[in-house]
Amino acid sequence: MDTTTLAAFLAVDLLLVFTPGADWAYAITAGLRERSVVPRSPDW
Repeated sequence: MDTTTLAAFLAVDLLLVFTPGADWAYAITAGLRERSVVPRSPDW
């Protein structure tokens, strides 16, 4: 396999791994607004 192709693949792969998705944006926003990301358990 060509080393430049492998290096390009690894660069794109690492960028996709370290880029946060929409779920991380929701979790960070909820944390900043002091909300819970985990749903509450019902009060019985």
